[in-house]
Amino acid sequence: MKYLPQILMSGLLMLQSGMIAASTTGALGKIPVDSAKSYRAPEAKKLSGKVERVDSATMIMVIGNVSYHYDSRLVVLNGTLPKAGEQVDIIYQQPPGNGGRQLIQIRIN
Repeated sequence: MKYLPQILMSGLLMLQSGMIAASTTGALGKIPVDSAKSYRAPEAKKLSGKVERVDSATMIMVIGNVSYHYDSRLVVLNGTLPKAGEQVDIIYQQPPGNGGRQLIQIRIN
């Protein structure tokens, strides 16, 4: 018990000196830029177009020759999914990596 404060102080000094050495060499803050970008939320985009096809079995909707995936989280502002031939306004996201577009919100005009 007599030497406990000295042991703690020497450990603290070693920790501080190690942090100073690491910060002066730049070892602490090296984060690859690409890994920081991959954690950002995908940007939401708006679009208006005509519904070409709705496939409820695969949960894919084709709007203006582009396919969009949707699921139970899709916000349908008019209460029902649109049918082929209807004009819609949509908000979608394109998550990094998979290349698919995810519908977030849809409204029939």
